[in-house]
Amino acid sequence: MPYFIDVILPIPVENTFTYLVSEAEYNYIQKGMRVAVPFGKKKVYASIVKNKHEQAPTIYEAKEIQQILDEDPIVTEEQLKFWSWIADYYMCTEGEVMRAALPKAFLLESETVIRLKEDGLDIDETVLKDDEFLIYEALQLSLIHI
Repeated sequence: MPYFIDVILPIPVENTFTYLVSEAEYNYIQKGMRVAVPFGKKKVYASIVKNKHEQAPTIYEAKEIQQILDEDPIVTEEQLKFWSWIADYYMCTEGEVMRAALPKAFLLESETVIRLKEDGLDIDETVLKDDEFLIYEALQLSLIHI
């Protein structure tokens, strides 16, 4: 059985978008968590999970998410309802509200550039979480190829 989530993208589009997730991801993901999703041909956005369901979209084929970015929700369900009210009241999109409401560091986009500081090579790898270690390792490899 396929599982889906609806996400708010930090762009001025009217609707949420539906993405495919595995059963394990579906059971782990909570409303208000950030997930990295592909959008268009080359863009990747950090989006907020608004809904979870088992109904496939009818207009398009749902893409898979790329990564779960948070261990816990960063936005509560009450805040999501408030964002919806703000978008309705001010005649804007929930994505525009999201962009205004969240700190810029939470709005990762495919244009975001992350670099390892050259003097940051003395990091204790044993204290890094799995996703942090993968990023650290990828950044180290990019230094070798430069």
